[in-house]
Amino acid sequence: MNQQHETGSPSPDLTTQRQFWNTWNLRHRIAPDMQSLRRGETVVKLVAGLRRDAPRILEIGCSTGWLSKELAKLGPVTGTDLANDVIEHARTRVPEVRFVAGDFLELDLEDRPFDVVVSLEVLAHVRDKALFCDRVADLLAPGGHFVVTTQNRYVWERTASLERPTEMLQSFLSAGELRALLRPRFQVLRFLTIIPAGDLGLLRVINSAKLNRALSAVVGRGTVTRAKEFLGFGNTLVVLARKR
Repeated sequence: MNQQHETGSPSPDLTTQRQFWNTWNLRHRIAPDMQSLRRGETVVKLVAGLRRDAPRILEIGCSTGWLSKELAKLGPVTGTDLANDVIEHARTRVPEVRFVAGDFLELDLEDRPFDVVVSLEVLAHVRDKALFCDRVADLLAPGGHFVVTTQNRYVWERTASLERPTEMLQSFLSAGELRALLRPRFQVLRFLTIIPAGDLGLLRVINSAKLNRALSAVVGRGTVTRAKEFLGFGNTLVVLARKR
């Protein structure tokens, strides 16, 4: 049976997805935008905070290798991505990292097990999320850590500029769904949201420029941002979890 994704159209096959991500990443991820950099900085801090000596790190969906380059300062890194042209670019750009192109669920990663697996904004584009998490757990050493960021469905469904290209899978999770997805194989150690956003419904009020200027004048812009992130209004869910 042909599976459906959130657009209501038939799910694109791997070839279509590969072509899309090759084009998209080389157009938008040569120089990551500010939101991507914030996500990357958050992930690097979480990995560094584990205080492991040269941990073996796997990055899933490494794109052009911009985050792998930063992670490589902490330990040896293997980066994977479905988009083969993007991986060729990454090999040239970040020679200190080992890159492997292909479907993560099918790849034979000979340098397993890993101490840390990182996944930045990949989970929403995976058809079988439970299988994805099982694969991550299987690749981790005992007590290994999984650092994952993914789109916060509550916020993105209240964002007017959301795009839904039919060439990719796109299925967002709520905070509760992400916790439930991880629970069978992982213990969640930290769960947060970052990057407040959204301009529809309640978020239109919460993120209104007038309200934020007034609040920032009283308590400071940083405090306002942190409060919204604490309340779950960040557009990105971030989790640090440990393999059970």
